[in-house]
Amino acid sequence: TEGAASVSDGITHTDNTSEAPRVISAESKLEKIFDLMPQPPFILNSTSYQNEGNTSNSRFLCFNTIGKITITEEANYKHIFCEFSDHTNKRYINFTEKRNISLAALNNCGLVLAIKADTENIDEYEKDNKVSHSTLLFKSNNSLTDDKDWEIQIPFESIENLTLGVNWIAVYTDLFNVYIYSMSGILNMVFTVPHQITCMSGYENLFTYVYHPSAPIFGSQNFNFKIIDITNNFNVYYEGPLSLTYNSSLEWFGFSDEGMLFTFDSDKILRHFSFNLGKNWIPMMNLSREYINNNFWIVGIQDFEIVGVEIKNGGTEPTPFPKPFLKHHKIKCVFDTNSLLFNQNENNEVKI
Repeated sequence: TEGAASVSDGITHTDNTSEAPRVISAESKLEKIFDLMPQPPFILNSTSYQNEGNTSNSRFLCFNTIGKITITEEANYKHIFCEFSDHTNKRYINFTEKRNISLAALNNCGLVLAIKADTENIDEYEKDNKVSHSTLLFKSNNSLTDDKDWEIQIPFESIENLTLGVNWIAVYTDLFNVYIYSMSGILNMVFTVPHQITCMSGYENLFTYVYHPSAPIFGSQNFNFKIIDITNNFNVYYEGPLSLTYNSSLEWFGFSDEGMLFTFDSDKILRHFSFNLGKNWIPMMNLSREYINNNFWIVGIQDFEIVGVEIKNGGTEPTPFPKPFLKHHKIKCVFDTNSLLFNQNENNEVKI
C-alpha cells in the first residue's frame, strides 16, 4: 500500500509516494526555547530623562522610603537636591556639580553618588595622554555622626551600579568588579563576579544582587540572586534562583525597611523570599487587577505595606514635577508574618 514500509535484508524502506514528514527548522525550535531577550541592568529606584511623561530636565537619581535625590540639568552644571521623608537628625544636602553625576543610592547613613567613566569625551588624539576614570562621592546625611564627605577615583573602570548598607558601600563596574568601601572611604574588599549584575540592593550588613547565570529560557528570565554578609568575612549565606511570573521582567528587587527581601515583576506580582518557609519565593500580593490600565512604580516596602506611585497615561516612571503622590497597599499574607522576618542578634545585625 502507499506509504507502507517494508523490510528487506534488515533495511527498512518507505514508499517515496508517501507524504513527507513536517520538518521543523532548528531556528524555529530555538525561538521557542530562547523566547526572551535578557533583561538589561537597571539602577534600583532610579528614573530616566527619556520617561514618556517627563517634560522637564529633572529626574530622580534615587527615590525610596528614606527620601528623594533629584537632579536637574542646566546648561553648564547639574543641581542635586536631597529631600528626606523624615528630617530628624538629617543634614541639609543641596549642591551643584559640573561633572556628569548619573548614579546614586540613599539610606539613613548617607548618600553615595557616582560619575561614570566617559570615553566618548576623550579626544581621539589624546587617548594615550588621558585616562578615563569613574568617581565615587559620599555625603553623610546624619547630623549626629562624624562622617565626612569624600570622593575617590576608580581608574580604568566605569561604575555601573551601586548600593549601600550600614557602614559599607558596594560599587559594581564594567569589568565585573565589586568594590566594598567603608563610610569613611576605605577600601575593604574587591572581588570579581562571573556574570553581569542586573541590579543590587543592601540592608544593614547584607549585600545582595541579581544576575543571569545563563540565557533566558522557556519564558523565564532565568535570574539568580546572591546574598553576602559584609560583616562576616563577606561570606555567601545564600545563592539560588529568583522566581518571576512567566514571560515577565523584574521591576524591583530589595529589602523592606524591616529586612524582608522582596521582588516585584512587570505583571505586578509581589513576592517575598523566606528562609523560614523552605527558602521559597512566596507570592504575597497581586496588583494587576487594581492597575489594569495604569502602572505602579515601587518606592519601597515598610510596615508591611507596599509604597509606590501610580503612573497614568501610559507612563512607566514618576517625574519630580509635579510632586508624586504616594499610595500605600497593606500586604495581605496567609502566613504568620512573624515567621517571614529575618533574625537579628544583639548587635542588630541581620543573620540568616
